[in-house]
Amino acid sequence: MKKLAIAFDCDGVLLDYVTSWLNYINNKYRVNQLLKEEDITDFGFENIERFPIKTKEEIEKEMRFHINSGHLAELSPYNGIQATIEKLSEIAKLDVVTARFISERDVTLETIEYNFPKRFRSFYFSDNNYTLKLEYFLNNGYDFIVDDHPQIILDLAKTLIEGEKETPLPILLSRPWNNHSRFQELQELEKHNIIKIARTELEISDIIFSISQL
Repeated sequence: MKKLAIAFDCDGVLLDYVTSWLNYINNKYRVNQLLKEEDITDFGFENIERFPIKTKEEIEKEMRFHINSGHLAELSPYNGIQATIEKLSEIAKLDVVTARFISERDVTLETIEYNFPKRFRSFYFSDNNYTLKLEYFLNNGYDFIVDDHPQIILDLAKTLIEGEKETPLPILLSRPWNNHSRFQELQELEKHNIIKIARTELEISDIIFSISQL
């Protein structure tokens, strides 16, 4: 049986960047009521009411400072994702496709290898270019894509509906930041089996195994 090909996003799927970022923000800005993951109800931090930085430009500047201060090396995997990757590695070739900058390649490979030893065959960095990441997903023969970005999932779904090319099945990993904006639209796509939504990390492998055995 031919092995499947599955692409995983990094931050928000494999590694928990948000907890590290919020700890940094809470400490630096002395936030009275500490921000938690469940408070991040939008993909854009500038749209979060209690977030202490209000413009996208300032947030990106602060985020670069946080990343360049070495915090990427401290990130931990989400609960359940290691077991999922272990299980899927038996039937699939696994890649990491991330919007991270190529300058972050070394720390990314070291962190992934430490937490998921010898499980991923290749890594692609889009340098924060959304279009390049989407095109890479579409043009490299994947059977499944796992991402937490609602727009990526919607754009992959659009390609599936239009039938322009063979498109991988998009799987949205449910997170607080993708459960609000356009989530109703995503749920409607799920009803029609155009996308899948994994409510937990362990559900990712359940979805892929059930579909691949059809």
